[in-house]
Amino acid sequence: MTQSYISDLGLVSSDYKSPLINTITKIQPTLDHFPYKSASIYTEKMWKLLSPVISDNRARGSAFEFLIAFTLLRENISPFYYQVAFNNIAWAEYDILIYTEENGPIVLSCKTSLRERWKQAEFEAQLLRKDYPKSRSFLITMDPNETSVASKIKNGPKTGLENVMRPNQPAFDRIMEELRNYTVIQAPIGIFSKSTLVEQV
Repeated sequence: MTQSYISDLGLVSSDYKSPLINTITKIQPTLDHFPYKSASIYTEKMWKLLSPVISDNRARGSAFEFLIAFTLLRENISPFYYQVAFNNIAWAEYDILIYTEENGPIVLSCKTSLRERWKQAEFEAQLLRKDYPKSRSFLITMDPNETSVASKIKNGPKTGLENVMRPNQPAFDRIMEELRNYTVIQAPIGIFSKSTLVEQV
């Protein structure tokens, strides 16, 4: 794997150039650059290195999505899909989607901060569950106020999001462990109107 590992993995096109990619590859020249002990330890280390040097909110959002994608790959969970839209689900785009033999889609919605945006993730999770009743959706955030949103989800109608968590906490390790127990497959042909397939090189 070369310095272009982000494009090698499929997260961006091979001709994609941006200051963000340069920043990430300076911090993490290869996917396996840092020793890996657990998902929470890895994301904590990487976000502490990335966060101070990325000021643009859009770039921070992309960096966070890449970080969660890197974590899945370090956990040997692949293939998965990045920035997914379904043909039959309007008004929804899913950050990271793992398609499993057992449950169909499992979504990781990535938000650096929550505010009211968790409601969008909840709405998208509800839409997904209408077409895929066994689907699962999780909200991943670096927002320290995630516990208040988690309480709303826990006490709500439970029609969309299952949980919200920070990736640098043990709850994220437990989700990774769950995901490793699924049979991860490629999605049926034709169900997506937009998607980027990401897989281990």
